[in-house]
Amino acid sequence: MMSKFQRRHRAAIVLMAAIFPFLLMAVAQAASPVVINEVLANEPGSAVVLEWVELHNRTDSSITLANFVFVDGNDTTALAEMTLSPGGYGILARRLTAGPGENSFESTWGDGSGIWGDDATEQYPALAATMSLRNTADTVALYHGHESSRLFWSNSADDGISLERILPESPDESESFVYSADPDGSTPGRINSATPRPNDLAFDTTGITITPYPPREYEPLTFSFTVVNIGLDISTANYVRIADDFNFDCLLTENEILDSLGIPALQPGQAYPVSSEGSFAGGFHQVVVEIGQDDDTTDNHFVRQFKVAYGQPEIVINEYLPDPLPGKSEEWIELYNRSETPVDLAGWQIGDSVAQSFITEDVLVLPPGEFLVVCEQLDAFTLVYPETAPARVVEVNGWRTLNNTGDRIVLVDDFGYVVDSLRYAEMYGGERSIERIDPDGPSGNPANWWGSVDPAGATPGAENSTAVDYTDDLQVSISPNPFVRGSMVEIHYGVPLLTMMSAAIYDLNGRMVKSLLEDEPVVSGMLVWEGADGHGLALPPGIYVAFFETEAGARRKIPIAVRPE
Repeated sequence: MMSKFQRRHRAAIVLMAAIFPFLLMAVAQAASPVVINEVLANEPGSAVVLEWVELHNRTDSSITLANFVFVDGNDTTALAEMTLSPGGYGILARRLTAGPGENSFESTWGDGSGIWGDDATEQYPALAATMSLRNTADTVALYHGHESSRLFWSNSADDGISLERILPESPDESESFVYSADPDGSTPGRINSATPRPNDLAFDTTGITITPYPPREYEPLTFSFTVVNIGLDISTANYVRIADDFNFDCLLTENEILDSLGIPALQPGQAYPVSSEGSFAGGFHQVVVEIGQDDDTTDNHFVRQFKVAYGQPEIVINEYLPDPLPGKSEEWIELYNRSETPVDLAGWQIGDSVAQSFITEDVLVLPPGEFLVVCEQLDAFTLVYPETAPARVVEVNGWRTLNNTGDRIVLVDDFGYVVDSLRYAEMYGGERSIERIDPDGPSGNPANWWGSVDPAGATPGAENSTAVDYTDDLQVSISPNPFVRGSMVEIHYGVPLLTMMSAAIYDLNGRMVKSLLEDEPVVSGMLVWEGADGHGLALPPGIYVAFFETEAGARRKIPIAVRPE
């Protein structure tokens, strides 16, 4: 993750690479011993008095500015009181010093004592000068009998960001200036951040690349980045350290270091690719890479934040009712913690493909192996499902209505990442929920969802009725057979996954005497028959046929003998 200063610095690197030959030729063209070197026209915040201009003596001798005049529009300021040391800097400030609680150059870039020059941070000359710099097009100039230096800008930088001359020897042209990349936004009284140093390594504009992305928990990943010599000379051999910033303070400590890799000496402009492998636990991480000491450490640091996806979501959508009957329970969704650790759902959100709403912003810990129901209306839910533990039901403010004809359900964690989601298209009637078959199976697989076969039509807050074993084909067994009329016969059946089935009892003339199931979603289970017809009247003793048929075309016929009492 780059700050705005880092982004500008990388832009400066690209610009320097393009104009570097031109800048070297410009050395011989420049003649003025003192130049305008840096300008802060767009002061920090609303403190309009914090504008300033920096001058630079680019000779090897001290220069007293006795005959120099600074000009901003119709305002002029004589500089007779300023002397610049060899290669030194001086500041012309709109308000140099001020009383307690007032903004001034000294209170912002000095020690705030109200006196300039009484602190080690104030050991360069500074004068108050008459100026009112515009953020839009403006010009400042320095005269020494004739025009000595001039800077025109069409647009200033963001608040608190100065314009810096790239090379002290470069001519007074807009191409010679770039926005400051210093972390403080400007460099008054010292070398510009844009000025190449003899020995200076930096990260290139691509930053840190992570592959594969997004990374998954404990799977190998590779960090890749490129170090570039942006200095004037061959760089000295260096190193780069890579760290997992546990406490997110952007600083490297020994216990956070993941890798340390050597950087050989590089020619000016030469790039050196670097890569390092690692693996991470699921969750939110911040990686920091840092180049060792060189002439400019402001560009030696880079940060990237990233999320490592869990191997499988620890909280999953387990059951839902998108199409309740009118006047019955409103919509609801059940969540399940399939991990071995408690999970705090504070800040988590649930909804559809368009938007999500907070489940709760308070602490709400879901223990391992437990369920939580989130619903549209708590009172309506409780009336229909009074047995559900109240502590495990939460009404969601701003509930996102689920479309009856099909929709997407989305669960988002407190980092804003999608933890689980699914699409649905088919309903099974308003009194029957849709249940997850295998808690560890994928949410996006339609074969992992089936209509509830619980007699109540749903299992909110409890294990799903679909969580049973399945067979490869339709299997039926009847016991006891024969059985005595008036007692009960148990009809056990096993079915394949996602089976719709009909079951009925027929007499030997082929007439249906009792319907047990009619084209309903089923899982492996049991039916009972007491030897009566559909009206509850006892049937004559004899031979009957139990007939089973699935939507997929599987059929079974088994004779049942009914004995008299």
